[in-house]
Amino acid sequence: MDRPAAETETVGRDGSVIWTADVPMLNDRFLLWEFTKVSVLSVAIMAILVAAMGWLLEGEPVLLPWRILGIGVVAFFGAFALVSLLMGNSYRVTFGISPEGVIYQSGRRERRLNRLAMLAGGLAGNPSAAGAGALAASREALLVPWQEVHTVRIHPGPRVIVIKNSWRTMLRLYCPVDLFPQACAAAERFHREFGPPPAHLAAATRPPVSWPQRVAWIVAGLALTAGAQAWYWNDFEVLARIGIAGGGLVALCAVLPGPARRFAALLASFSVLAHGAGLTVSALDPVEGLFGTSPAAVLDTPVLVVAGACTAALTFMAGWCVFGPRSRGEARR
Repeated sequence: MDRPAAETETVGRDGSVIWTADVPMLNDRFLLWEFTKVSVLSVAIMAILVAAMGWLLEGEPVLLPWRILGIGVVAFFGAFALVSLLMGNSYRVTFGISPEGVIYQSGRRERRLNRLAMLAGGLAGNPSAAGAGALAASREALLVPWQEVHTVRIHPGPRVIVIKNSWRTMLRLYCPVDLFPQACAAAERFHREFGPPPAHLAAATRPPVSWPQRVAWIVAGLALTAGAQAWYWNDFEVLARIGIAGGGLVALCAVLPGPARRFAALLASFSVLAHGAGLTVSALDPVEGLFGTSPAAVLDTPVLVVAGACTAALTFMAGWCVFGPRSRGEARR
């Protein structure tokens, strides 16, 4: 795919390279792939959330028809195509590779569109549009220091340099034909000289977790989830289901990557704490017995202790996933 030549090109004495170019949208395979992932993932999350809310509130999951899911994906792509056509199927960006890091700056037209979206959203009382414009405006100019760059990947065919941290793509640099060799050389050189040393990366990154450890975590999470439901006096059906969902999320943390794991563990923390609150209220609930009124906790204390201990252990596991050791790439985000 032939890309437009850059309008301005500067090669500094220190080897830094700066250029401004129009980046394609609809015919860019990287952007299309990213948008496909976002579209499918967004629709899948919507379906999961609807099913989960139905199960938590009514005891039965609500499954969205597949047609609605397909319409959602098509709507995402339709909006993307419309925006691309309105922008002339390109957006202008200034890229830079310097000893300080990788530079990204949106063009003048794109900056004006971002502010127009913020203004239009505010005047129309649409916080979503205003928020989208504000989010885009916050990313109009970026400098990614080399210390945060873990991988520099070069794609010679489309002439794209991909800048990645430990878990995601941070920037993609689209290069013109005549500047591509200098840009590649500068990126590799500065990353080698100013990027994090491999030994330091190995020491600062969380050690990989083996599959036996992951399986043990899953088994422990599911067993503790079952134990947390042992207190049969807990008649808060919704809270009980919330506790089961929280325990399942704790078990799922064993196979999720860093950011997703922390988000799932945060949801699990609230769920398990809500279940613990239900246990507390049900344990203090007065019950009529042979010797008068007493808290339900005295009727079957050992079972309550088991349920409370399992709930506390699930809370600790969820908290560990949220506040435990971070990889270097996560800590900088």
